Amino acid sequence: MKIRTIVFFLSLCSSLAQAKVLIFTYAYNRPEFIEYQHLTFEKFLLDEYDFVVFNDAHDREMAKKIELMCQKYDLPCIRIPQEIHSRPYLQRWPGEDYNHPSIRNANVVQYSLNEYGFDYPGIVVLLDSDMFLIKEFSIEQYMAEHQIAGLPQSKSHANNHVEYIWIGLAFLDMQHLPDKQTLNFNCGRIDDIPVDAGGHTYHYIKNHPQIAVQRMNLAYLPNESEYNQACWFARKLFDKGYREARAEFLLNSTFFHYRGGSNWDQQPANFHTQKWSAVQDIMNELLTGKD
Repeated sequence: MKIRTIVFFLSLCSSLAQAKVLIFTYAYNRPEFIEYQHLTFEKFLLDEYDFVVFNDAHDREMAKKIELMCQKYDLPCIRIPQEIHSRPYLQRWPGEDYNHPSIRNANVVQYSLNEYGFDYPGIVVLLDSDMFLIKEFSIEQYMAEHQIAGLPQSKSHANNHVEYIWIGLAFLDMQHLPDKQTLNFNCGRIDDIPVDAGGHTYHYIKNHPQIAVQRMNLAYLPNESEYNQACWFARKLFDKGYREARAEFLLNSTFFHYRGGSNWDQQPANFHTQKWSAVQDIMNELLTGKD
């Protein structure tokens, strides 16, 4: 069955009953992340849901690895047309190439919404490739009185100030969002203020003051004086030697953000080998029942 047919079928089934939560994630590399996203949603998400992977690998070898991981768990896998990354990008940052990580990220998220998300009759979740659910949670309950939820970002320059929703974790109630096709997650500049992926949601929120926006909170991996009060996952990371701020916890430590999973910031090869080994150990403890 073709992917577009699968997604249409999911939408049709959801329109006949209460729509399931539809989760989009975006894989550039690291297919092992898909496995743990799937397993943690399966264990902890309290809502009925469908999980769809958008395959944005830059070469055929990596694309195949992502496809095989999706096949292992029977997950829909939609190949992103790579030509979208070579199209003129009107909000391009001066001096940046079209393959800048923020631009590439914005491209794939906007593509997924334009082609599949805006037509879905329920809640659509945008999920970074290295974002994981780590405790029981209901997205439907969290969104009961809101149409958008996400981590707010704030940028200022001179007398100008903008606030927008970060692209890495966002919940969108497509059934109740007005003019949703105008919702734009691109990056670039607003009033000469540089904004990263998701920055242009500023315009949508500003133009629709009637919508209710749920703003998530964020905590970095705690320092030594704080870790005893942190969540179990954070304490485990700290105990394994991760004391720097290369990990985040969102929404009252409901989601764990590994950060830099695609290695966009070009860390040494052994950095991610060691970090993922530590995170994977904790994930396995979590999935086998550790509180």
